[in-house]
Amino acid sequence: MELTASNVIKSLSEIAPYIEADGGFVEFVEIEEDTKFVKVRLGGACTSCAMSAMTLKQGIQNKIFQDIPDCNGVIQVLWWILTNNSKLILLFWQKESVVFVER
Repeated sequence: MELTASNVIKSLSEIAPYIEADGGFVEFVEIEEDTKFVKVRLGGACTSCAMSAMTLKQGIQNKIFQDIPDCNGVIQVLWWILTNNSKLILLFWQKESVVFVER
């Protein structure tokens, strides 16, 4: 399959029931077109699970690699919403950096 959002979502939907069985969920965020990395967010029980990194790499990433060979990797994106002086600040964490987006 090609590296497209719909194909990634299809691939994730096939592994989602296994993640949901443990009380978690996986959500597609976006594809980094220049690097061919897929960004996902893990939620539910996955947010506090010590095995979530293994789920990401050995479960989700391996499934996407199997279905979409053009993908170079999967990145977990975490986000928090804070308010500061009536501004909405979204904090995105990916890899080892934090990106601040004010709205």
